[in-house]
Amino acid sequence: MRPDHRYQWRGDRDWRAPRGFYERRWRYGERLPFGWFARSFWMSDYYDYDLPVPPYGYQWIRLGPDIALVNIRTGLIVETIYDFFY
Repeated sequence: MRPDHRYQWRGDRDWRAPRGFYERRWRYGERLPFGWFARSFWMSDYYDYDLPVPPYGYQWIRLGPDIALVNIRTGLIVETIYDFFY
């Protein structure tokens, strides 16, 4: 999925990748390594970015310039938006 427009990160602090993070495109059906979908990476301000409210048990997670909807119990990616941030 590609966004209609891209966003600049407006978080309360600079975004920092998890330790051991490497640049890659995550896809639907893949599992994020444990710790990459920890609460500190949740995007709780999804409404500021015109993202839908995540269903119970799922969260929007920033993955570098991309964003993914992830099952927070299993790490399974159910949706990815590429080049969401610049």
